[in-house]
Parts: sequence; structure tokens; C-alpha cells
Amino acid sequence: MGEWADLKNIGDAAVSLAVLNLAHSEFHRGCSVKEAAAIYWTGPSSIALQPGELVRVHTGRSADAWQMTYEDRAGVHHHSYAERGSFVLNNDCGDNLTLWWKGQDGKWHREDRASYGPYPGDGKILQRAGDKLI
Repeated sequence: MGEWADLKNIGDAAVSLAVLNLAHSEFHRGCSVKEAAAIYWTGPSSIALQPGELVRVHTGRSADAWQMTYEDRAGVHHHSYAERGSFVLNNDCGDNLTLWWKGQDGKWHREDRASYGPYPGDGKILQRAGDKLI
């Protein structure tokens, strides 16, 4: 359960997570970025994030939630899971995370992005500084 990203509703209205998608960069050998980002999580329709609330998106499976440490559980209002059986984010090359939503026009819109460099450290909780995770 050790990989996760927190999403916060900084607006003034509730947001259904069902419209949100979290993506990350995939890399070729040698750490050159592949062209398209890969969506690894689509928000569930069961959660509406109220203004000021946080959801923690785990790359793991909900069935494994019992294994979460205190640090994995604390400080958020909701937990959601990508339902992946292995790690998703890339520590060897760093990674670029992007939050997307699809408009009624059928087009994808990037809402936010943040990135971190190679080898951020095992067990380290990264903090946001602008569009960097350090």
C-alpha cells in the first residue's frame, strides 16, 4: 500500500471522483518518456469530494487495505484504490503525475500536475512545492 497520491478539492463545490483520472508517465529504457501518459486510476462514483476534503489514491488493492500503516491511513477523509497488484509509479526515472477530467465536449482536460526526480527514497512521504514533489 506504500504508493499513494493525495488529491484535495480546493474549489467551493463538491466534485464527483467519477470524473477524475490520475495518470503517470511511462518510460522507455534509459528513462526517455513515452509519448502518452498512462491512466492508472479512475475515480469511483461512490465518493463526492466536498470542498477542503482529501482523498488518498493508493496504487494497491482495496482488499489489502488491512496492511496499511498509520502513515498510509492518516490525514485524509477518503481512500480510493487503483486495484493494481504491483507498484505503478516509477522511482528509477522519477515520475510525472497528472490529474485529468473529460469534459462534455469529449475532450480531456488536464487539471493539475506534479513530478518528482529519480530515487526519492524508500518510505519517504513527498511534499508538494509548486509542481514538484520533494
